[in-house]
Amino acid sequence: MAEQELDVIAEGIVEALDLLPEISAANGWPDEALPSRAAIVMPDAGDYEVALGDDDQGAWRYQVVLMFSAEGGRQRAQRELNTYLSRTGERSVVRRLLADPTLGGRCDTLFVRGFVDYGHTDYEPGVEWWTAKVNVEVVT
Repeated sequence: MAEQELDVIAEGIVEALDLLPEISAANGWPDEALPSRAAIVMPDAGDYEVALGDDDQGAWRYQVVLMFSAEGGRQRAQRELNTYLSRTGERSVVRRLLADPTLGGRCDTLFVRGFVDYGHTDYEPGVEWWTAKVNVEVVT
């Protein structure tokens, strides 16, 4: 499956995340303003040694950047973010991605490795966001 491109896999992740309630997923940073709950999917790293090896297998790492506006309060934004980071529940990113680890046949399998960079940021002037980056490893 080495012919898989970065955007094809990212779109598979977006399609899976679009099934989560109350969050808008996108392949890369949108040109327009972010909705109050967003999941931005971006390639993070690739292993060309594996991708170009004899077995023609690739290993790619993606980040799912979860962003929640704190306009309704910081504590509310943190609690909402936490529900998407949980391993269980209807809003769980982990549970949603592992429900179809081949992303509809776009890859051989995937692993959700955890999350990093939990905290707040001023992504847009005057709007505070609570964010975390979920690390997803994809094998093609």
